[in-house]
Amino acid sequence: MIPKGVPLRRSSGRHRGRRLLPVLLAAGLAAARPGAAQHDKPFLTLEALAVSEPLQVDGRLDEEVWSRAQVGSGFTQREKPEQPATEPTEVLVVYTPATLYIGLRCFDSHPEQIVAKEMERDGRLFRDDSVIVVLDTFHDHRNSYFMEVNPTGAILDALSTEEGRSLNSDWDGVWTAAAKITADGWTAEMAIPFSTLRFDPSLDTWGFNVRRLVARKAEQSYWVQVGRDASLLRMSRAGHLTGLKGLEAGLNLQLKPFAVGSRTEFNLTGLENDRSDLGLDLKWGITRGLALDLTYNTDFAEAEADDQQVNLTRFSLFFDEKREFFLENAGIFEFVPPSQIGGTPPLEIFFSRKIGIAESGVPVPMQWGARLTGRAGDWSIGLLDASTEPLDQPTSGVLGGVPEDNWGVVRVKRNVGERSAVGMIFTNRDSRDLGTNQVYGLDANLNPLPKLNVNTFFAVSRSSNPFVDSIGVVDAHSDEAGGASMVWNGQDWLWAMEAMEIGDSFDPQVGFLLRNGVRRYAPTLAFKPRPKVPNLRSLLLDAQAEIITDLDDRLETFVTRLDFFGFILQSEDQVQSFIDINRERLVEPFAIRPGIVIPPGEYDFNDYGVTYTTNPYRRAFVTGSVLTGQFYDGERFSNVITLGWRASRYFRAETRWTRDEVDLPAGSFTANVWRQRLSLSPTPRLSTNAFIQYNDTANLLSLNLRFNWIYKPGSDIFLVYNHNWIAPGLSDLGTRERQAILKFTYLLSL
Repeated sequence: MIPKGVPLRRSSGRHRGRRLLPVLLAAGLAAARPGAAQHDKPFLTLEALAVSEPLQVDGRLDEEVWSRAQVGSGFTQREKPEQPATEPTEVLVVYTPATLYIGLRCFDSHPEQIVAKEMERDGRLFRDDSVIVVLDTFHDHRNSYFMEVNPTGAILDALSTEEGRSLNSDWDGVWTAAAKITADGWTAEMAIPFSTLRFDPSLDTWGFNVRRLVARKAEQSYWVQVGRDASLLRMSRAGHLTGLKGLEAGLNLQLKPFAVGSRTEFNLTGLENDRSDLGLDLKWGITRGLALDLTYNTDFAEAEADDQQVNLTRFSLFFDEKREFFLENAGIFEFVPPSQIGGTPPLEIFFSRKIGIAESGVPVPMQWGARLTGRAGDWSIGLLDASTEPLDQPTSGVLGGVPEDNWGVVRVKRNVGERSAVGMIFTNRDSRDLGTNQVYGLDANLNPLPKLNVNTFFAVSRSSNPFVDSIGVVDAHSDEAGGASMVWNGQDWLWAMEAMEIGDSFDPQVGFLLRNGVRRYAPTLAFKPRPKVPNLRSLLLDAQAEIITDLDDRLETFVTRLDFFGFILQSEDQVQSFIDINRERLVEPFAIRPGIVIPPGEYDFNDYGVTYTTNPYRRAFVTGSVLTGQFYDGERFSNVITLGWRASRYFRAETRWTRDEVDLPAGSFTANVWRQRLSLSPTPRLSTNAFIQYNDTANLLSLNLRFNWIYKPGSDIFLVYNHNWIAPGLSDLGTRERQAILKFTYLLSL
């Protein structure tokens, strides 16, 4: 026990990292030449035709104005950039002062073989024939809107930041599309109101590109070729859409009132909770580049349930954001660049799921929220403030309850040169019971060469805790974090190096932190040669490593993955074999399961396996992996398999089974997670989705059933039913809680 009033000094100041972090930041800045030219050839251009009357969006392209529009053609293959597409495509653009119309003629020599199985909005259109249009509305060669349509008229949209560094596919814009399969292929029309887009009204030219997918051939073709070392989102290589003048967006004010009613029954406590409430979401385009989002009495009932996971590590799990309020322009708030090795990110300075969701996953009522996001000239701005209500333990089931919190974020970035940017971030959490926490950070995203990306960041956290302050704690630990990364992405080669240091007192309470008090190094080398072998697209050879030490440079984690043989066929089927070489140093016991503890010590263990994926465009497809080998001082066998079946354009099913068998000296266990998704979509605006999950480790069976009717663009009716069972076995079920929710939204655009 610590006597009251005695100051605590936990360590000396030698771990502050003052040597490494400024060096990392300076090295990245010195490596950049932001003003370097990025283009070595003229841009392709397509002139949009101005018309006075709105068009009927039926997918037919039979209005007279389409015959007067300029035609964009000459699509070339992604895999063979020097060769024309085997199936020609034409793109045409017309506009009224209020709406942008994009027409698409997708010729096909075998229209009976067109793949069109997806009907649901934001479905997996990458499995169908489809066309994607990207619009760089500020013509900054960095950010874009992503609009996709398939031959059934189903649509998908997303927001891309920094040429695809962040792609927010959960954003939903207000626009429509229609498509028709014809004797010559298929045609489509998109109608995008200018009120949906943020743009610079002084510009008459936008960045513009189009990608078409012919699914049965796995052939991607581009209006403007970007090369195999880039994606469609590389807006610095896109073409130009010209002639955009006199665009109007009205008041650019959207009001979305909603009404929600719910009934929740907690079987274990016998409690019942009936709720009926009204709320309001407001979006106001203060300027053509900046949007203000306000929400009051916020409700996220329509958000899909999180995937259940089995955690075989001693660190936190990471879940994606799915709530609409936090999605638009979410990429502006991104601070630490994504890791090349994938998996759970080591650090996120801002992680929006901290707001309104307890660590246990229980929703926390959000009183109100405000977001100002967008662009003003060369500046990108993101401001957020939100307040959440307290939850007490008896009603929420959260141990200790949840205090009332206020959450704030300020994010500013400044464009430098053609494709680089520097920025800062500030986050603040003000908790009634837990004190305050702030993080201050600087970062740079630099592209000195077309194929080279350099990122650096540096951040400091500050916390004030009433309990710690009352006993006079003196914190001499490091509260800083920083790092740098360099990525070279060529046609066949990719190499990357990441370095990061996180102080042992660095505490981003509005963010996500996997572990602190570490130095992390992550080199990557990948080679994808394309030998001239029939039916073979490329070989896959790469090596990735992650080395994590403490601040005294003592090894904690060493993981090397060698993908020593893999291939992708022209049919999109692929196989990859791998070996993992691991070393872990545990300084404390690790309870992997209740009653099963891995003792402290150093562990060397290796495993090997295979991943496989069949062509996702087929009616039935399969993906998965098999892994076997050592695990700490024992053994492990893991299997993941996903089976998909697209019975028709109206019905889809996907089954995923994950199984881990772990045998340790301290004990053995088997963990199974089964997920079943069923989707029924009679039209692109009407869908029913069932998501069933069973986790035998948590003894939990859950059902998330969602009905969604988009009765007009931007306006929805949701009916949601959630049911959780305590499930020691599928033959022994007991209801834990169940909930029914009805939500009605109406969009009023002014």
